[in-house]
Amino acid sequence: MNNLTLLLKVNLLRFFNLNVFLHEKDMKKKLKFIGMGFILLFVAILVSVYAYVYFYAMAPILHQIGAVDLLLGAMMSITSIMIAFTSIYKVVGMIVNCKDDDLLNALPISNSTIMLSRWLILYITNLVLTLLVMIPACIVYVQYASVSLNFYLLYFLFTLLIPLIPLVIGCLLGIIIQYISSFFRSKNLISTILTFILVIFILYFSFSIQTEEQLIDIGTIITNMLNQIYPLTKIYIEALVHNNAIMVIAFITLNLVVFSGFVYFVSKKYQTLNNLVSKNNTISKYQLEKTKSSSVFMTLLKKEAKRYFSSSIYVTNTAMGIVLQTIGVIFIAIKGINGLEEILQIPMVNDMVNGIIPLFICVTIGLGSTTASSISIEGTQLWIIKSLPISPMVLFKAKITLNMIITIPLCLINIGILSFIFHFSIPYVIFTTVLAIICSIFFSMFGLIVNLNFPVFDWVSEVQIVKQSISSFISVFAGIFAIIIPGYLFIKTGSMIILYGFLAVMSILTFISYVYLKTIGTKIFTQL
Repeated sequence: MNNLTLLLKVNLLRFFNLNVFLHEKDMKKKLKFIGMGFILLFVAILVSVYAYVYFYAMAPILHQIGAVDLLLGAMMSITSIMIAFTSIYKVVGMIVNCKDDDLLNALPISNSTIMLSRWLILYITNLVLTLLVMIPACIVYVQYASVSLNFYLLYFLFTLLIPLIPLVIGCLLGIIIQYISSFFRSKNLISTILTFILVIFILYFSFSIQTEEQLIDIGTIITNMLNQIYPLTKIYIEALVHNNAIMVIAFITLNLVVFSGFVYFVSKKYQTLNNLVSKNNTISKYQLEKTKSSSVFMTLLKKEAKRYFSSSIYVTNTAMGIVLQTIGVIFIAIKGINGLEEILQIPMVNDMVNGIIPLFICVTIGLGSTTASSISIEGTQLWIIKSLPISPMVLFKAKITLNMIITIPLCLINIGILSFIFHFSIPYVIFTTVLAIICSIFFSMFGLIVNLNFPVFDWVSEVQIVKQSISSFISVFAGIFAIIIPGYLFIKTGSMIILYGFLAVMSILTFISYVYLKTIGTKIFTQL
């Protein structure tokens, strides 16, 4: 038990980077950490507010048809799906095939203790997400249904149990996907494609729900489907609403038995699973060719591209913005302006399309930046790059260029498609294109600046830096906040001058970012 407590403490300190706050003597770094803590708290509040608004919009509709209890199923189902989905790519690096295997195996600690500490970390992080969704959902539910004290007690207990089985499902799927992909030469191709297919399916499903009647029908269908595929949904509702003692015992028992059984299985078969997910297809046709030389910049760019595409987690999280942009363009091409008006719920959207399109292009560019994790991804190998006789700016330019290569070509194609659909004028097309390129350059630089100031090199899994690091949070939300003011002003005034001003501001910020990287950024990099 002492070993488990110690491992859990060490993992929590490392996962949340708390050592900076506890032991850092440099007040500047400590204040920076505290500031980021407030930012993360703000993000958590935003998630809870969004969950409240979502369920608050759903509750009156279900209440009118006397099916407000379906809200409980929706709460639990949505949370479970989110946990299962996000756990798929956490299993490799956090449960199996971890970087610290050699170190921990050399210590006098049992394999079951090591595995349990990892599972507890995964459980705690997902429990935080569960609470952020389930607490506001409960607040909405009790406004439309009379509940007893027993309901609150069970609700809190069930909330603690909700992440268990979705964790098992997500981790099991992750192991299967990694095992299947190991038979292919491009090992990460399958997992990356599957992720994007799943996102596209979810978005298509969401866009297809356009009226309250559809929402009610779809909600009933989903609940019935989940009752068959995921029986815990029905058990959850029966236990909470009808206070069925048998269902209460069943829900608690199923979660604990399935979770503990899977943890025990993984602990016993750890080495076997490790070999399955880490094996590589070594079959290849080697042909001797002439050796080609490249410039320093091109060599670094190829290195960045190879590192980027070797990680499905890295690709799926940073390319999601441009993928969403492309999906949006395809949707508009199929549905037309009327479909766009139905989705945005903004009347006379046709009159504002000239302003909506550039802002849409910009926000999707800002949602994913490869540079926000590009310094941290070097990990303990950073010293190799630093030891090379190259200028830090050359390395910065290679990292920035990779992000631009991923975003700009698709942006230009999407702008071309939208221009054809809406018959935009040539000056407008030029303006939108220039704005897209400037935004791509700025967000590439901004992500790099943030990661230089908040690097994480002692990560165990890439998930920690790509999905859960401070720099990734800042980078994503910067893209969202960047268009709030110009978007609001344009909707209020309808004047294109607002967007011209936005282009001017982004151009100035891009220049400032370049100067920062060339001066302060270079100094920070040399001190890392």
